[in-house]
Amino acid sequence: MLDSILNEDVREGIGKVEANPYKRDGKVLVSKVRDVHDLKEGILKCVNLIGGFNKIIDEEILLKPNFNTADPPPGSSDPDFVKAVIELLYEHGASKVILGEHACITRAHNCYKRIDVITVYAR
Repeated sequence: MLDSILNEDVREGIGKVEANPYKRDGKVLVSKVRDVHDLKEGILKCVNLIGGFNKIIDEEILLKPNFNTADPPPGSSDPDFVKAVIELLYEHGASKVILGEHACITRAHNCYKRIDVITVYAR
């Protein structure tokens, strides 16, 4: 449905609109793991439980965190979590991961600074 309302330029760019591959019988798959001491390991286990990264890996991935506020998680995305997801996407074959946020350019930039996203991603 979304594909039908997007113009041709958007469909040909990064982030081709496709059906959610993490569905079964029309329901979105969700996973949860407990007692994980390494964030990246926990994310990988969760993704593997619903089918793995191979369902989505393409040359380019658009990842949309929630940085429209500088509130601590869960009010905004945890920068360490987003960084771990980016690393896993590259490790599983993505050639390019684009972090896309558009709350408002000035507002998003101020949030990035307040939650120190740039420092986290530079590590």
